[in-house]
Amino acid sequence: MIAGQQVSVQSARAIVGRLEERVAPLTAAGFLRLDEDDLKAIGFSRPKMRYGRLLAEEIVSGRLDIDGLAGMEDAAAIAALTRVKGIGPWTAEIYLLFALGRPDVWPVDDLALCVAVQHLKALEARPDRKAMLTLGEPWRPFRSAAARFLWHLYRHPGVALGDPEPVDIQSIDGPRHGPAEGVPVSRLVVFLHGLGADGNDLISLAPLLSPLLPGTAFVSPHAPFPCDMAPMGRQWFSLQDFSPAAMHAGAVAAAPILNAFLDAELARHGLQDRQLALIGFSQGTMMALHVALRRARPCALVVGFSGALVRPELLAEEVVSRPPVILAHGDADPVVPFAAMAGAESALKVNAVPVHTLARPGLGHGIDQEGLEFAAAALRQYLMAEEPPEARGGSNA
Repeated sequence: MIAGQQVSVQSARAIVGRLEERVAPLTAAGFLRLDEDDLKAIGFSRPKMRYGRLLAEEIVSGRLDIDGLAGMEDAAAIAALTRVKGIGPWTAEIYLLFALGRPDVWPVDDLALCVAVQHLKALEARPDRKAMLTLGEPWRPFRSAAARFLWHLYRHPGVALGDPEPVDIQSIDGPRHGPAEGVPVSRLVVFLHGLGADGNDLISLAPLLSPLLPGTAFVSPHAPFPCDMAPMGRQWFSLQDFSPAAMHAGAVAAAPILNAFLDAELARHGLQDRQLALIGFSQGTMMALHVALRRARPCALVVGFSGALVRPELLAEEVVSRPPVILAHGDADPVVPFAAMAGAESALKVNAVPVHTLARPGLGHGIDQEGLEFAAAALRQYLMAEEPPEARGGSNA
């Protein structure tokens, strides 16, 4: 982060790349072995040389336990970092957000973030520090995710922020896969993509799963609305307001569209809900859980990657169906906090919904091979079974 101060992202990456080539592996002790000419050739200015050396000396001396920061509360970690000359609150907050993956960091002194909030809220003037603190409150405890989405909005300032138009379910139809020609359709898997993507994002999983699920048709609809933060992408609901109440309202608004699509797909193939599985990623997981738990009849399975259960406290009053649910989440996810999986698991168990979870060490916001194998095994167990989900039961994990 010292290398990136007051230069473009591209320049910062080039500097770090040259540094890593010169000092491999890159360590504080290795950095201290570089002289002024070395650092100048790499791209360090004199102030950055000084601050870089001060930081490296703090680490080598043990006065700054860089590995110990992960075990500290946010305030303590920021205090430890800002004791080093050249590291201010902004740098410390950015380190917590990106390097440590903390879920609730709100760097109010970040210029791009302030500009994005001004655009999002249609403010006449750029918000000051006090206003930023107030405006960020509704996004607790996931302000880091809000900040990431807002930085994306900053890079796309021309995005329209109006209310969505009515949607025809045919307009959300997306790419399809399988089964093989001449093989009758006996099962259906519907992929639900995340914010800013479209149906093409997850359909690539279908060829990997189809050999294990003979007779299965795969479809990956495009979310109904243009994405606020990625003009070429789609969204199930807006994240202009990242509060739980707003996300729940968004899921409620999108649910009839998704339900109509699911009903049409089941009718198209002459199938029932028990022959349907939903696979969601990120915001798609939020939609899969919201819809599946409220449909009149339970589907065979819900698979959720890197997502969350929206407004879990409302589930007791709203749950109608209890299909088996499996959730996989990386513990290094910087977008949807890893803790969201535990929150969803707890709420599902309390409401007698069978749930199994898989934590993936070191994984960010994505799907890895272990997670895909976890999902494939569950699809084989639940989707390929003949009896309905409620007859199968199953232990929670």
